Amino acid sequence: MCLGPLLVLCLRGGQLAQSFGKTLAAAVAAWLLVDLPVLIVAPSGWAYFYTSARTGRRLGLDLVHVRALQRAGAGQTASSAR
Repeated sequence: MCLGPLLVLCLRGGQLAQSFGKTLAAAVAAWLLVDLPVLIVAPSGWAYFYTSARTGRRLGLDLVHVRALQRAGAGQTASSAR
């Protein structure tokens, strides 16, 4: 999360408790709403994605995978698309 610039602005404007506190609470709530269900259902997958994102390791999604996902969304299989 990039809340550093907002923190500086709130400190300079004297709105730390009000503005920054609300924003920080909303950011934490949004993170929990998105990540907590995945963490509960698939903790090893969540941990792999989290460590990959932090270390910059590539997850392996390339153009071939994107096209396969597009075909799946359109109801096509790999053999019918050729």
